[in-house]
Amino acid sequence: MAPSLNRLLKLAGRNPKSSQSALKASAAPPSSGFTFIDNSQGASAAVAEISSALGDISDIFNLDEELEPQLQLLTTQLDNEGSQYPNSQVKDEQCQPWSCTQQKARLIAMAWNCADHSYSKTFNDPAQATRVFENCLLTQDYVTAPTSDGTVKTVVFTTVSPKDSSSDVGPILVIAIRGSASKVDHMVNSNGDPRDVKGFLDPSRFLESGSKRSIQAHSGFLGCTAALDSIVSRRIQKYKQSGAGSQVLFTGHSAGGAVASLLFLRSLSISTDDSICFSCITFGAPPTVSPPVNLDHISSSGGGVCLNIINEFDPVTRADKPYILSLVNLIKRMYHQPPISDPSIDAQAPSLSIDSEPGEILWPLPRAVLFHVGPRILLRKRLLGDEIELQAAEISQAEFEKLLFCGAAVHKRVDYGARVDELVIGRFNGVERWG
Repeated sequence: MAPSLNRLLKLAGRNPKSSQSALKASAAPPSSGFTFIDNSQGASAAVAEISSALGDISDIFNLDEELEPQLQLLTTQLDNEGSQYPNSQVKDEQCQPWSCTQQKARLIAMAWNCADHSYSKTFNDPAQATRVFENCLLTQDYVTAPTSDGTVKTVVFTTVSPKDSSSDVGPILVIAIRGSASKVDHMVNSNGDPRDVKGFLDPSRFLESGSKRSIQAHSGFLGCTAALDSIVSRRIQKYKQSGAGSQVLFTGHSAGGAVASLLFLRSLSISTDDSICFSCITFGAPPTVSPPVNLDHISSSGGGVCLNIINEFDPVTRADKPYILSLVNLIKRMYHQPPISDPSIDAQAPSLSIDSEPGEILWPLPRAVLFHVGPRILLRKRLLGDEIELQAAEISQAEFEKLLFCGAAVHKRVDYGARVDELVIGRFNGVERWG
């Protein structure tokens, strides 16, 4: 039996009181000054029952390869259990149809192509250095090698130039951060306690005028962002100096999207060159910052695009620590065991009040403690007559945190790719193609 499944099954019979005391002892956020040590300590869940469960659940949802049969069975059971609750599916009144231009759809498709390509194992193949996509030439400019401690992720820098005058995308420098691809990556993901970004991000750029609040970010992703900062800054400066263009697009799938979001905020914080236009488009990314940041000044000044593309039911897009603990308790309910409770998490994220229809039994959810950077665009499929239609809708944070997502299958890259393919040809929201 796979270790993660074995631990999760054992969890169903454990004493929740020992979990509380174990996590209390390790509740203080790590601050050794060394990112790898911080990640190791922050993921000390290896010896604490709750954190161990959080890590195991996170690993299962973030693995991009086919799961072992036992783990596949567990995720299927979890999905089936969650689907019994009405708040596991987005209701029409919770969101608004999303209006998208063909040019923006092509930019999303370009971002997805680069995010997906960041998982490639052929970076050193000269034949793969240049490829054609959407009437554009994509040239691999630079690739970072991941470090053994997980603090430096694989990042692929790609220059995009129009192939001919028919292209309305480019020139752009696309910076794609690879998502989780190793156990070390998962350790970084599990180090999810919020940490102050003082000295790294400028709160005055992203919070309401006069606000005295600080910004916090997911510790593991913040550490990755800091480790990549100098590399990214140098490549952006080199691209600008080359005269090739002035647009920079950050992208990534899953954890890669989380780091892309923080690199985007970092670039906005330190850039003094108004001629550079920064954008960020992520796919299936977990929430990363607190409180929600304000990007109105970017759109109002004619700046770039910031979007979080989310497949309905994707649990990773909800995955801050209180939410994952809620999923652990859903698993415990499946095995008729009492829920785990931890005072530090309960205090940080009290239960959310969700309106329900008469007779409805909703799964109770905690308030979110981390948020996405920018709006959430939900891609969902609905059966209309004999056809399955893709619907694209924007959903507010208030409605998004009411949702119980636990469908691991839709987090896969193949599922995001298929929905982006429909988006780029205009087959969504009741339309067959662009007019």
